[in-house]
This record gives sequence, structure tokens and C-alpha cells, in this order.
Amino acid sequence: MVVKSNTHSFGIGSVLSLAIPLNQHYHKKNETKKIVIEIGKGDELRLAMAHLETNTKNMDDVEYYLNFASEQFEEGLRVGTFGKSRYHQSLLGLIVGGEQKIRFWVTRNHNNEDDDDDDDDDDDDDDVGCVNIFGAVQQHQSVRSMKENVHDTKNDTVEIGKKRKLGMTETATTQKDIEMNENDTEKDENHTMSKSEKKARKKQAKQKAKELRDTIAANHNHNSIDDDDDDDDMTHKENKKNKKNNKMNKRSYSERRLAGGVIIKDILIGDGMQVKAGKKASINYVGKFEDGKVFDKNQSKSSPLRFRVGTGEVIRGLERGMEGMRVNGERTIVIPPSLGYGKKGSGNVIPKNATLVFDVKLLSLP
Repeated sequence: MVVKSNTHSFGIGSVLSLAIPLNQHYHKKNETKKIVIEIGKGDELRLAMAHLETNTKNMDDVEYYLNFASEQFEEGLRVGTFGKSRYHQSLLGLIVGGEQKIRFWVTRNHNNEDDDDDDDDDDDDDDVGCVNIFGAVQQHQSVRSMKENVHDTKNDTVEIGKKRKLGMTETATTQKDIEMNENDTEKDENHTMSKSEKKARKKQAKQKAKELRDTIAANHNHNSIDDDDDDDDMTHKENKKNKKNNKMNKRSYSERRLAGGVIIKDILIGDGMQVKAGKKASINYVGKFEDGKVFDKNQSKSSPLRFRVGTGEVIRGLERGMEGMRVNGERTIVIPPSLGYGKKGSGNVIPKNATLVFDVKLLSLP
């Protein structure tokens, strides 16, 4: 299907460009000859723009009009006006579809024009140029929609065919149906084969994984394990290694300020019970001043410092700094004087207004 004019043919998807010469005037009507465009069935013509090119010297006195006529508008419509410039364009925005003929022509309005034929002849001589029309040829919207519906219907038919099998008593009415049924049978067979292939591949993957584990064990001088004793030995070693890695992964260096001005910094996050009021805690510690000088310490695992949390058996800053600690955890606690020994200090060991630093390891909460 194509769109045809007096002189050209334009196929679907092509750009349309037509020129209306200005020197083809009927002298009394001041209009050019009409260009007839024939639109085929299922075609659509989209006209975007018209452009004037002329050598008319004084455009202040002349205006050109682009006119359009169709079966709906037989008398014609003015769709473009050109004036005040030798090069001027006008946006059209016309969409014409269906099987019909449309016409374009240009009329002229000369403000100083006389009725004398001689003057008209002179004007005709001056009118050298054309009006160019630009657009595109497409399929009509109804045709595109119909094709989309046909495509969707075909897809639906294929989907139904995938689930359908012909019985012995059913008959295919056309050769196309027979071919579709054969294709469906082949797809079902392929589907069955793919399931068996998946099972085989899964089994093969498990076998390769086992071989890989055995190879890794051999590279690390671990023989294949055949008895329970070897199993227990390897499990113990793996658990010990994992426990060590977990401890390393739990290292934290965050620093937090608690109520009252106590500053805590976790060195190692524990993995046991958590400190709560009323619990009896066993700790190792090193007490220092801000300059690093040690004033007290207990690092004995057999005789650690034991006290009941929340009863005032130790200074308040130490109790508050241990809140939230877990067994096997390590923490640095910086205690201000107000929650330590205050203005009085403690004998000759702790001076007054001393800030204390404790490195604490929580051993147990029996």
C-alpha cells in the first residue's frame, strides 16, 4: 500500500515531501494548481510542517495561504499562512487516514493588487518559488491495532497448544493444526528430558562437591575419615578454629559516653551471659591513671575480683561501665572523679579528683 500524489508515490514508513510551485496561478483566482494526494486503504498520512521559499521582493504586501480539502472538508480549510518573510514555515499537525483523496493548493492575497490582467501577469512573473509540505506515511492506527490483536491471539493459541494433547478420537482440521500438535509433542518430550537432565546434573554436582572436599582435605594432610574418632578430632579442630575466627570478627573499637560521664570502649565483644544488676561478676582488671601509671590490678584466673553488681561493693563508675558486658568480653572504662573517689581520693594511692582508667575482662557470671 502506498500514498500517491500527482507526480510521486510514497511507501509505508517513508518521509513525504511535496512542492507546490507559486508561479502556476489562475490569474482571476490567484491560486495555484491543486496537488492531489491519494491515500490507500489502511494507510495514514501525517503532515507535520509547510515551508515557504520565494523571491518575492516585497513581502509586506503579499500573503500566501496553504489550503487543504478532503471528503469531509470539500470546500477546503486554510491550514497555513505565510507572510512578512521570504522564508517562513507553518506547523500543520494534520493526520489523515483511510481510503480517500485530499488536495492542497496555495492562494495569494496582494494588498496592492488591481483587477487588471496585466498587473496580474506581472505579479505572476514575480512569484517564483514554492511551498514545501513535509510529513510521513504510516499504517493506520486501526491496522496496527488489528495486527497487535492477531499477534496476541496467536500467542494465546500457542500457549493453549502447549497444554493440549490430541487424543485418538480427535482430528486436526488443517495441516497447520497437525504441525502445531507435532510441535507440542516434541516440546513435551523435551520438557521431560530436561527434568531428567536436571536430576542427573544435580547428582553430578553433588559428586563433584564431595570430590572437591576430599581433595581439599588431602591438600591439608587430612586423610579421608573412616571412623568416629577421626570425625570427632576434625570436628573439635574445626570448632576451635571457628571459635577463634568468631572472636576475631567480634573485635570492636567503638567508643561511647554513658550517663554521668563514664566512657567505655569495647576491645572484645563477649559471647556469654550479659551483666545485670544482682549478678555476681568475676573479673580481671588493671587500674591506671590517665598518664598510664598503674595503681592496682588483678590478673589471677584462680582468684579474680568477685562482687555482686549493683550493691556498691565497688566504685559506681566501674559498675556503670560494665553494664551490657558479656562473659569473655574485654572493655576499657574511663571513670570521672564524681563516680570514682571524688574530691577526697583514697589514702596515698588515689589522689583527689583523679580520673581512673580500668581495663576489664569479664571472666564469669556464676
